[in-house]
Amino acid sequence: MIHIINKIPYKPDNDAHAAGLRLKPDSADLQDFLKLKKIVETKASPKIIYKEAYITGRRQHSITIDTVQFNSLVLRKNLTDIEKVFCYIVTCGRELETVKTEKNNFLAGYWLDYLMEDVLNHAHLYLKEHIRRKYKTAPLSTMNPGAGHAKLWPIEEQKQLFALFNNREKDIGVSLTKSFLMLPRKSTSGIFFPSAKSFQSCQLCRRSRCPGRSTAFDPALWQKMQNDKP
Repeated sequence: MIHIINKIPYKPDNDAHAAGLRLKPDSADLQDFLKLKKIVETKASPKIIYKEAYITGRRQHSITIDTVQFNSLVLRKNLTDIEKVFCYIVTCGRELETVKTEKNNFLAGYWLDYLMEDVLNHAHLYLKEHIRRKYKTAPLSTMNPGAGHAKLWPIEEQKQLFALFNNREKDIGVSLTKSFLMLPRKSTSGIFFPSAKSFQSCQLCRRSRCPGRSTAFDPALWQKMQNDKP
């Protein structure tokens, strides 16, 4: 069953943002940032579509969810003992695409990108907690097409993931480009699955300078995942 959530609270932490952006108290930059943040907070309308789905087939390097086959050894291994997963698409919303900053104000442009990412992260965390409460699951891990090392789960498989939603992603204003990127640009898709051991794609990515890195590269896990046997 497909579920849509379009009323998601967004309450940003001013102090955390100021510290993260290294904005000095009472500075002109901080005041300008707070004005922009207020606009984003007013316009923000993040949205979620997700569905419960079941593992219906397993092969050595692929796994079938409902009627859709995904080709990823790492995904196959992570779902070895799992029967039900939660597929999702989360977006910051098209409303924030209408927020404009001055053409040559690169700092304001950076702040806007930062805030849109924050809206998306809030919505993603909201969904994770929503699933935990509603379905009383074990701790959840996630995998995303195209995240981490390119071979973990190829970004081209966004198409298969979207297929699980039967075009209902349009109900939250999300579309997929020919290069398998999502619009609005601050959107994410993936699969939540219960796992006793937390897994993040960053654990298998060697790009140390990636701005989106959430955890360190894990050499031991990398070696384990190279084994062809699930």
